[in-house]
Amino acid sequence: MRLRWWLADAHNSRHDAPQAAALCEEALAIQRRHLGPLHPEIAETLVRRARALGEDLKWPQAEQVLREVVEMRVRLHGENHPATADALMSLAVQVDHQFKREESIAVTGRALAIYRRTLGPAHPSTLRALRNLALNYRRMGRFGEAERYYRESLEACVRTLGEQHPSTIQALLGLQNLRLDQGRPEDARDLGVRIIRAYERIAARGDAEPDVLDDYANYLLTAQPSELRNPQRAAEVARRAVNATGRRDHLTLRTLGLAQRDLGQPREAVATLREALSLPQGTRSWTTEEALVALMETHAPAEVEPFLLGFLDRQRALRGSDDQFIAKTLRLLALHDRKAGRTEEAEKRARATLTQLRKTLPESYWEVGRAKLELGEILTERRAFASAESLLLQGYETLEADRETGPGPLGQARDRVVRLYERWGRPGEARAWRERRLRPTP
Repeated sequence: MRLRWWLADAHNSRHDAPQAAALCEEALAIQRRHLGPLHPEIAETLVRRARALGEDLKWPQAEQVLREVVEMRVRLHGENHPATADALMSLAVQVDHQFKREESIAVTGRALAIYRRTLGPAHPSTLRALRNLALNYRRMGRFGEAERYYRESLEACVRTLGEQHPSTIQALLGLQNLRLDQGRPEDARDLGVRIIRAYERIAARGDAEPDVLDDYANYLLTAQPSELRNPQRAAEVARRAVNATGRRDHLTLRTLGLAQRDLGQPREAVATLREALSLPQGTRSWTTEEALVALMETHAPAEVEPFLLGFLDRQRALRGSDDQFIAKTLRLLALHDRKAGRTEEAEKRARATLTQLRKTLPESYWEVGRAKLELGEILTERRAFASAESLLLQGYETLEADRETGPGPLGQARDRVVRLYERWGRPGEARAWRERRLRPTP
């Protein structure tokens, strides 16, 4: 049985979620036949199955499995046991993926109370629960509660782990992001200097972990305020992480490629990002593919479509026909067709994008809303105004209902509706939408 666990863990770590899930199903069938319905080993297998479903972006299914795990842990160990808290934290993550922030906070708070009672205030599990609570409160605009948990986490980390520890840095990063959200850039800058200083002391050690080096390089590329950024140092740190992983980790390669891009080295960046995407786990990267295509559009436009079509074939072979990541490649193909003036082909691929997303996501999901908006804009260009209107209004409503849609994307969605009515010769509706106030951010 443990062999199946190890194999499932190996497949999960290689982002081969379908195979991991299949191994877990085999294990569960054997366990339930020989161990009965309630056994600790069954709970362990269910956790692995939920992890595979989550890796495959099947969050509602993962949530259902983890609810079963929580119930089983309570029956096996009682409410006040770290294993019960671990199951609750896993459930909170899957709920959070579906933007159920209030429920995620409630579940995480229940886990935190257990960790405090059983493991103490400075245990890594306690600190993780504190950071997750703070993050959700910050996303909801409840800054006072977020600060309370960020500060508790930071003080515990500094006291028990010291300033130069990845957990301390994560606590500092959370507090810095809170300061940015509060419109306090000077305080955020001071925290950023402190973060860089801590990362540099870690990087000075010869045994620094590649994932920590990768985190540091990413920070140097994306830090706010932007004056903290240092792509040259990011490239140095990222190259060290790439070498430490034998060029077999797509995340470290991605970071190096982005650093090369920011240094004005597009040819090198394209080669590095293509290398990252050539790895099996590269097929599930949300950002690498977009960054590569953006570079190729400028520096090698003739290569864009052949690359995306080849990448699409790889995804279908490796991940199956229903995979959500396929929609991202179809979307990039549609955007490329629009840029090239091939609106008929762009429409076909935009429709395929929406169909692909609907295989695994509800209509209320923001990405489905964005797909409707982009297809509606193409139909506006093709003067199919009635069909465009329906999609654009649905897309706008989806983004407006999502409390995490910022004013930028929501404003762009509104502008698409305005352009529709202007081209349709309906100036009154165009004016009404132009004057429409955006939902205030929390």
